Amino acid sequence: MSRIFSNSCSISIISIVMSLVGTHVLGDDFTWTGAGNTTIWVSGSNWLRTSGSGATTFPTISDNATFNQSAIVASGSAAQVLIGNNSTLTLQSNAVLQVGNSGAITNLGLITFNEDVLDNASFLDTRFQIDANASLLGNGTVKLNGKDTGFEGNGLLTNVNNTIQGPGTLNVNIANQNILRAEDGILSVFRDVTNSSSGRVEILGNGTLGGSGLITGGTLASLAGGKIAGTTLQDLTITGVLTKQVGNNIPATFLSGAIVNQGLITFDEDVLDNASFLDTRFQID
Repeated sequence: MSRIFSNSCSISIISIVMSLVGTHVLGDDFTWTGAGNTTIWVSGSNWLRTSGSGATTFPTISDNATFNQSAIVASGSAAQVLIGNNSTLTLQSNAVLQVGNSGAITNLGLITFNEDVLDNASFLDTRFQIDANASLLGNGTVKLNGKDTGFEGNGLLTNVNNTIQGPGTLNVNIANQNILRAEDGILSVFRDVTNSSSGRVEILGNGTLGGSGLITGGTLASLAGGKIAGTTLQDLTITGVLTKQVGNNIPATFLSGAIVNQGLITFDEDVLDNASFLDTRFQID
């Protein structure tokens, strides 16, 4: 089996990644050093090439990028991204990190996002861009940080064993084998989320699940009184106390297929009584 990432990784990290990812994506290997003292991805002064002899001095869409230390980065691309144990990779505000075809994000630590504090009206401007098939591995945590942070693209992201949590936006198809969690605000889903038997979408008491996407299979778990505002739920099991939210411009939640309710579903009352008929509801078409 060929080597996967940097030979500066510890043997334990390399063995873990080999077991998760498999063979090495063709391309050069780079390890982030941060020696350039900037967040610029496309600056060779921030990287150490550990294999290959390509034309660039930084990772591009066919290469492999390893982070054995915490780093804040601007926009860039790679075929595979490895975040080592006890390391945090932070996408700075307005950064787009594109993952290549059949690529992987192996997160053994933490991924975070700096929110667009200027709120410049660009949709989802701090994100991972997934335009082909990619996997999210490593048993790590992805912490979203506002509506302009998250994942986007026309590809398929397979979340093998990470927890994606927080307020943010998921605008890519996801095959979810672990946990998506709405907390500290609204987690908006705009594409298809297909849960495996182990896949869960969780809503904490301070969280709301929103958006217009389709969530199929697995479990929708409301923990400590989570709320839902939008989405279509199809062929899944609901646990906990789930509340349908009401308010101006709150979209309907649609039900499809077999919904197994093992908890309690409640409804916010329209205290304004704005004369709209049955305005807090699940829509069954």
